[in-house]
Amino acid sequence: MRLQAKCGTYGGYHRHLRQHTDPCFPCRKALADYQAGHREKLRKQGVPEGAHGKRYTYQAYNCQCELCVAANNKYMTEYRAGRQVNNYTKSYEKERAS
Repeated sequence: MRLQAKCGTYGGYHRHLRQHTDPCFPCRKALADYQAGHREKLRKQGVPEGAHGKRYTYQAYNCQCELCVAANNKYMTEYRAGRQVNNYTKSYEKERAS
């Protein structure tokens, strides 16, 4: 029989997900700590060769080179434009329906 992961651990967080229950605060904190440690590990390793110019590199490695910043800016511009268009379209359709 498999042991259940304890609350307050990374495994405990995933147990909540498997059981379709809301993760408790200690499990959410454990996930946040794990993710922070993983990000720190990536940043200490440095950016792999050929990885510049991607939004992932900007986020995961905190790379501030021109290529990575431009890739993030491009993504965010497109994201904001799409979100505004969708919100406008939905509100416009509601007005037309009434």
